[in-house]
Order: sequence, then structure tokens, then C-alpha cells
Amino acid sequence: MSEIWRVSQDPRSWMQRRGSWLVGTWWALFLLFSVATQISLELALDGSTNDQWWLAAIFAILGDLFSVPLSIVALRLVTEIYEHQKNLVERAD
Repeated sequence: MSEIWRVSQDPRSWMQRRGSWLVGTWWALFLLFSVATQISLELALDGSTNDQWWLAAIFAILGDLFSVPLSIVALRLVTEIYEHQKNLVERAD
């Protein structure tokens, strides 16, 4: 995603471009979401007590809470990449 962001900024010297805070935020939220949902799944599959089911539910809710900002950041990230690429195409015409 970082490479896509940087190439969309400047295809000729993309390796010298800095990434965006959006890419870092998206990646962090994606990892938090993935870890929380994976833990929830593992706990639910191995759950045999109410405490295990309770903990699985907490991690599932936590994953859901991470999914909201993750979706918002992903939408903004894709929208900005689209805008940058659209501007590149328009300048090339």
C-alpha cells in the first residue's frame, strides 16, 4: 500500500517520496482488527466454559470496534490514491 501511495504521488521518483500517515494508520488498524478477530475465533473454537465464551465475545466486539475506523481510513486512503492517479492521468493529456 505504501508503494501504491508513493507511486501515485510521483511515478518518476516514487522511491524518494515519503509515505502517508494514512498508510501507517491503515496498517496498524488492520493488524489490530486481524489479531482481535483471530483471538476471538481461536477462543470460540476451543471454548468449553462460559469464561472462554465471554472472552471470545469480548475479542469479537473489540475486532468490530477496530473495523469501524479501519473502514473509514481505508475508504479515505483509496479515495486519495484515486485522486492522485486521476490527477496524473489528467496532467498527461
